[in-house]
Amino acid sequence: MAVERPDIDPILLEFYGERGLPNMAYETNELLGMAAKKKVRGKYHRFGLKFSYAANRSHTAGTALAKENAPQYEDFQVPTIEDYNAISIREKEIADCEDEGAFAELVQEVVEDVNQSLTNNLGSGVFGRRGGNVARVASTVFTATDITITLRSDVNRLEKDMTVLFSTSDGLSGVIKPGSLKIDNVDRDTGVVTFTQVANVGVPTIATSDYIFPAGDFGKALAGLPDWVPDTTVGLTTAFYAALRSKDAVRLAGSRHDATGQSIEAAIRSVATKIKRNGGMPKVAVLSDTTFNELVTELEGKTTYNKPTRKSPDADIGYVGVTINAGKGNIDVFCDRSCQDDHTYVGNLDEKSFRLIYSSEKPVAITTRDGNMLSRETSDFAFEIRAKSFSNWEVRRPIDWGVGFNLPVAA
Repeated sequence: MAVERPDIDPILLEFYGERGLPNMAYETNELLGMAAKKKVRGKYHRFGLKFSYAANRSHTAGTALAKENAPQYEDFQVPTIEDYNAISIREKEIADCEDEGAFAELVQEVVEDVNQSLTNNLGSGVFGRRGGNVARVASTVFTATDITITLRSDVNRLEKDMTVLFSTSDGLSGVIKPGSLKIDNVDRDTGVVTFTQVANVGVPTIATSDYIFPAGDFGKALAGLPDWVPDTTVGLTTAFYAALRSKDAVRLAGSRHDATGQSIEAAIRSVATKIKRNGGMPKVAVLSDTTFNELVTELEGKTTYNKPTRKSPDADIGYVGVTINAGKGNIDVFCDRSCQDDHTYVGNLDEKSFRLIYSSEKPVAITTRDGNMLSRETSDFAFEIRAKSFSNWEVRRPIDWGVGFNLPVAA
């Protein structure tokens, strides 16, 4: 065959154009697609956040001029988190290509697979936690090959053939339980996960409410919105990326609202109202696909609602939402398949408030540091395509953000 490794880059350029590998996963990871993205350097990306102005104002001149107080800052030191993927192309597959076009299609398919997986993880990671858990166990019986997870929306973070581990901890402390399980099937309608062996054979101490982790992820994940804007103020006395957020739980960790008993529309309005009352500027809300659909059902017949569109800043993709009135301003509501069904996150997508940072060449990049996109494997007659992502999420103005939890979940 005439095509060799040096020809791969021109082939991919022909497929993808000057902008490089397309982020097809942006289409189904809406918040990732809409977010601003910033390349950074250094082990940590540092930013100072002023959470209190100098409290020297007074109706008495002498009191003000005493200047006893200074502005208060907290310094965040956000690392980029490493994430990797690799897929092999066997020599036999290359030899079976009938011509240059078939070879190009083979390489294209593999490149898109490694890109899709890492980009999906970025997209789901915005709703995940630093501990790395992707779901929790709802089952009470473990003598079969399947279990049920607590939230159906978490199935998007589970894949066939994924090896998963279990712990009583969320990954920020504790240890992994002995053993592991390999996923054979995921029922994405019911939240039932089937393994290749009986659950308590693979993990003898598996139990209800255990956290589930992809192998290698325990304690090593990105900080998503649940970390930056947690449901509770418990734990804010522990440093978060070097910042002590208990000094001002709202200005350093956002607003929170228990939406028990409210409609979805009312929950979003309540969160937005709290944010505005606290001095923030919310503009958007995010729901899961299922909960977004329930919101549309709520709105039908009540009023004529707008359908705002928002474009990705770095891909030719647009997103359509709905607008609801939230007191002093409107909130554009969008859906994302990785958002928890019982949560809404309300905030601001301006770069000064929220963004993805990365220190790799791009948020997701094919590894070519040695000059080759295809690397020969030493133990097999195969070549390997490797991809990487060194990224993390930043909520730079937590005052603009809030979370609503305990939203009604559709049956």
